[in-house]
Formats: sequence, structure tokens, C-alpha cells
Amino acid sequence: MYSMDAIRKAYLDIPDEAVFLERARILQDTKAKYEDLSPGLRQGKIVEELCERITVVVNPGDILLGRILEQIPTPQDEAFIKQHPEFFTAPGVPGYLDSASIYIPDWAKLLEMGIGGLMEEVQQHSRDVNSMDEKSQIRADYLEGVYLSLLATSLLIKRYAERARQIARELDDSQTSAQLLEAARCCQRIALSPPESFREALQLFTIFHMILSCIIGGRNVTPGRMDQYLFPFYERDVGSEKITRSEAVELLVIMMISLSQLTGNIATDFQSKKRSPNRYSHCYITLAGVDSNGESAVNELSFAFLEALPLVNHREPSLSIRYRKGMDREFWHRAVELMKAGRPVFTYNDQVVVSGLMRWGVPGHLAWNYAHCGCMNCFIPGNGVSCLRDNHNLPLYILLAINGGQDMHTGKQIGPVTPAAEALSDFDDLFDAVRIQTRAALERAGRHYSSVLRRYPLLVWPLFHRHLAVQREYWESMSKYADQHMVGVATAVDSLLAIQRVVYEEKMVTLKELISILRENFSRFETFRRYLLNRVPCYGSSNRDAMDMIKRLGDMWIEEIKKVGEKLNGITLRPGFHSWLYNIQMGKKTPATPDGRLGGESLSSDHLPSPGKSRVPTEVLQSIAHLPHDYTCSGGTILRLDPSHFKGKMGTDSLSALIETYFAEGGLQLHFILADTATLQDALENPDRHRDLLVRVTGFSEYFVRLLPEVQQEIMRRFQYE
Repeated sequence: MYSMDAIRKAYLDIPDEAVFLERARILQDTKAKYEDLSPGLRQGKIVEELCERITVVVNPGDILLGRILEQIPTPQDEAFIKQHPEFFTAPGVPGYLDSASIYIPDWAKLLEMGIGGLMEEVQQHSRDVNSMDEKSQIRADYLEGVYLSLLATSLLIKRYAERARQIARELDDSQTSAQLLEAARCCQRIALSPPESFREALQLFTIFHMILSCIIGGRNVTPGRMDQYLFPFYERDVGSEKITRSEAVELLVIMMISLSQLTGNIATDFQSKKRSPNRYSHCYITLAGVDSNGESAVNELSFAFLEALPLVNHREPSLSIRYRKGMDREFWHRAVELMKAGRPVFTYNDQVVVSGLMRWGVPGHLAWNYAHCGCMNCFIPGNGVSCLRDNHNLPLYILLAINGGQDMHTGKQIGPVTPAAEALSDFDDLFDAVRIQTRAALERAGRHYSSVLRRYPLLVWPLFHRHLAVQREYWESMSKYADQHMVGVATAVDSLLAIQRVVYEEKMVTLKELISILRENFSRFETFRRYLLNRVPCYGSSNRDAMDMIKRLGDMWIEEIKKVGEKLNGITLRPGFHSWLYNIQMGKKTPATPDGRLGGESLSSDHLPSPGKSRVPTEVLQSIAHLPHDYTCSGGTILRLDPSHFKGKMGTDSLSALIETYFAEGGLQLHFILADTATLQDALENPDRHRDLLVRVTGFSEYFVRLLPEVQQEIMRRFQYE
């Protein structure tokens, strides 16, 4: 019915050189114009001018409105960009246009109340401000800024409606004109009133998301559980035959394409060339799971999203499937089919995630409603600001532990003083030293949390639970959680297993001699290195010593995070096992490790075995399941599998069984790359043949040939079963 190619081209074929120049010019003007106002009023006025002055882009084929103007900069514009990079690549401008990334607004509340309802709520809070002392004046100004931001949003939506009507009047094509007039009608209605139809609900979401992501600016403004909060509109319209199911799917496709506006053509931050406030943003739509009664939440709209994703035909958005035992089998198998086909789809174990959230203080009546957000995290929609994060190089802590807390090469004291190698008489002594180094690193991370504050856009505060009522300076909010991610899990486990075997059991070398070998980067000890790589039990195998070491290290991580967290006020430390791509960068700075890894090589990735230590998938997943996932709610596993083993219905059943067996053993999350080594190697040598080869990188997908060589090699080194 709709011209998907034209819509896809309008959103996805924009060159990375193009910028949102109007936004930057307006920010420059208004920053000086309103600098004497209080922060609340200042930001409300700036949002107002942005919504009044930007060009509303409407083309004859548009269905859901909300595009902005991107321009190729002139040499004069480039000079301006160089002079003011903060207007182009940072989310917001602190103190003038506060913003943030990685959060999930309460979209259900937006659709239920509409913009007008939110404005009334803000006015009610304003009426409750009785005194005019300094604190009350700050609060009054903040509420006025929120109100102005909502009013500006309403006016911008009306501008889109008027522009669509204007273009429709100029068209000779009656069908295209009618489509634009319908788009204008939808916008005019939702400018203040809550949506009544499925299309109106999608239109309100689309424009509101665009404002938060593109105009105010912010990465990973996450849609959350769309099959839940959109379902009443879908059910009513399809049931009454107001629209067909096929039309609903097409509308979903258009909305999903629009999520990539301004994000650029490269998905990784250190590689992106896009100069926009939401560059390399990732969007996650969570499907299925349970409802507030603990019953399966799969509905007809859940199926419609699965049907829409292949039609989007892009790396974004990702669908996060909340798996629960006994869920609708047809839905589950369709989701597995998409994973098998290499689409951006992955799955969480509902039982483990909900348990993990509740262990760290999230009430059960909220935990069931979690959704996936950025950086492999699970958030509660509308439940405040995002978590902080620290990444811990556990292999490095092991090296510090065997060397008295000193750097292996410089001798500089980095960690606390622990016993010298000769004094570590048994493996328990060594493990205690690792514990001490780990605890010190966690304590260092925790010291700065009391001063870390998040600044969120005024427009989103009505969509955070209770934030309008909070009696604090509006623009500052402290995170409740700080996730502590162990990086190099398999490298750490294998290093401990190696020390246990060659130093304390077989006594092949002393710990002091091992340190000397590591300092030399195994340069004269290749035979010994091969022994470490091939003969010592390793992470990813079913070896009992390996399983026990995984559990021991995981339990230590949980215990130390609890101990350190008990000393902190106002923030909870939570454990995780996740590397993103930090394992590459950290590996470059990490000397050789006792598992046989050479200095400078990447650390192991996420939950995966170290490169070259492949086993059958069931054995690897059984090993990974020994990590204490029920204490974590972040992190992930990306298995690379040979697609020839998973063809047809039997292949779908096999992949489904692999996932469900892992989840039954307590696994947390799974992603897949269905590409064999030969295909990836050919893509390196002949990239033009493989432009559409999509792979999961960490929590996001990217076209393999667009990745940096070091990331391509990282993917090729990952666990593979061929």
C-alpha cells in the first residue's frame, strides 16, 4: 500500500556528511539569548524556539510525519562545526538543553494521557507550589520549563500537520493527497489529545521519540515493550476493521525505519563519522514476557512485529524476545527463525532477569515489566534514570595479585600491596590476593558515585515515575544503580586454572618463574605456552575443575560487590559479566596472561570461551550457565554457528532446543551469528559480495564489511562451532 522504498531512502540513505545544521544555529542563538534566565525557564524557552524554527520536512509519500532537515555543510558551515562541536555530537548542551542517553520513558503514560494530559498534570504540580522561597522558585521555574517543552512539542506537531495539508493541496495525485491529509489529521488530533487509533498512537510515539533523540538529542532512547502499550490500539482498530492487519504491519515498518533518523551509517561509537546528537544510537523493542498477573504477554501485535522486522531490512531496531517456559510455541519458533536468518533478534531468560532485578532491590510489581535498553542492560520503563557503569579487567587484577599489586613491566604500585609470589604458598593464598585486588578496584570505582548526577531533558520528566513530585533541583538526578562488569571472564578463569595446574599441582614452574615468563611474553617458552593453551582445563569445557573455577570466580565477584556496595550511600552496585568491545582495548594494554594469551591480544569476549578453545555449543553453554546469572540482569552471549547445521524446520527445532536447554540451566541471554569462517573470510577479501552480511557485534548488529578490521577479527576469533 505504501512506498516503502521511498520511505527507507528518505531515512536511511542520508550520507554521514549531512548534519542537522538548523539545530546548531538555533542553539547558538538561544544560548546567548536566554543565559540570564533560571535553568528551568531557559531550557523551556530553548526547546520552544527549536520547535518553532526548525524546518518541518514532509514529502508526498510520507505516512508517519516527523522528519528533520539534514544538510551537506558548506566550507563556511564546516568552520562553524569545528568551532562548536558541542552542538553537533553531544546529547544536549548541559545547563541549556540538558539531555542524556540510554533510558526508557513511560510510553504507555504518554499514549494514555496525551500531551494535553501531561500539561494538565504539570499545571497541577505548579499550583501546589505555595511559597516563593528560593527552593520553591527553582521548582516553579522547572515546572514552567516542562510545561513550555510540552507546549512546544504540541506546536511542532501542528506545524507538521499544516505542512502536510499544504503539500496535499498542491498534488494532482488524489491517492497521495488523501494519504497526506490523513497524516495531517492524525497530527492535528494528537497535538493535544490522547491517540484513539493505532496510527495516531504510532504517530505520537514517532514524533515524541524524534524530539528526544534528534532535536533535544540523546542516544538509545528506547521504545521498550511496544507490543504491550500499543496492543489496545491495534486490537481495537483491527477488530473493528478500521485497518487491516497488513496495513498495521506496514505502519510498524515505517515507525521502525524512522528510529534510525540521524544515527548514521556506522553502528560503533569509535568508528562513527556522523555528527549528530544521537549518532550510533541503537533502538530495542522488547516483545513477549509476562503481564502484571504473571501470564504470557504474547499477543497478535507481538506476531506483527516479527512480520515487520524483515521488511525493515536494516540493522536497527533489534527485537528483544523475553522467553518464558510455556510461551506460545508458534511465536517462539517464528522468533527463532528470525535469529537463524541473521536478523537483529535476541532473547532473554525471563525467570533469571526478574530474579536478578529483585535481588538488587527492584520490587516484584515492577520487575515483571522490564525491557532491554542499551549496553546489555534491563531497565524498568519510566522508573528513573539509567545506571552508571564500570568495566573491570579481571585478568589484569590476577596479574597484580601474583606480582604484589605492581605493574608487570614498570614495577609501579597500581593496586594494594599483596604478598610476594614466594609467600603465596597455595592456590587459596593466591585467590585471596585476587580478591583483595578486585575489592580495591571496586572501591575505587565506588568513590566517585556520590558526585555523578544525570541530567535529563525536561520533556521526559513527566514520563518518569514521581519525578514531577521530587523535591530537588530538577536538572540533577542520581542513578540508583552502578553496574560493575567483569571483562575477560574466560581469560581470567583460564588464567586461574593454569596457575592452579602448573604452579601448585604439577609444579612445572614456580609462581616467580611464571611471572618472569609472562614478562618476556613467552618469547623463549612457546612449548610451555602451547601446553597452557591446549593441555590445561579451560572455560567452555565440561571439565569439573573448569566448572568449579567459574563458580568460584563468579561467587567472589558477587561477594565483593556486595561488601563494597554496603559501604556506599544512595547507590547499589550490581554485578555483570559483559565486555561490549572493551576487551579489545583493554587487551592492548594487558601483558601476557597465565592462560597462554600473548600481551596485547584481545581479552575474551562477554561470556564466551577464549579464542581457539571451541567446544560443541551445548558444552559451552553448560559452562557459561555456571556463572551466577541469577544475581545479574546485564550481559550477554553471542554464539557463532555454522548455518549448515541449522537448515529447515529441523534446524529451527535444534536452535530452539539449544536456547531452551541453556535457559533451563540458568542462562541469561543469547545472540547468534549464523556465518561460517569461510563466509567471513570471503567477506574480508571480497567485501562487495557481502554488503548485506549482518552480524551481532555485542548488543547491536552491524554489516560485517563496515566494521573496523580489529572488530572483524574479534568476531572471527569468537567461539565458532563448524
